[in-house]
Amino acid sequence: MILFFLPVGCSGNALRALAIRVRRDSRLVEELSFGQVINQVARLLLKYMEWETRPGIRLTQQDMTNMTGSSREMVNKSLRYIYRRLLMEDSSKR
Repeated sequence: MILFFLPVGCSGNALRALAIRVRRDSRLVEELSFGQVINQVARLLLKYMEWETRPGIRLTQQDMTNMTGSSREMVNKSLRYIYRRLLMEDSSKR
């Protein structure tokens, strides 16, 4: 087993740099996976609008979770994101 000893100041800098990279990569993975779920939920909503001809039939978050294969939390976040974007676009048209 080979051990490497770094000067005290270097180990702190190396740990900081590693922590920054881990945070950056974690954010990137989250953004990529979240973006895919948003697209899936948006497509599902558009398809549902085409399918739905009778009033009163509702699409639940659990239904969307089952259809997209993602977690309920991600579906909820996606719906909130889509809703906020629609509100921003609507208010900018006024």
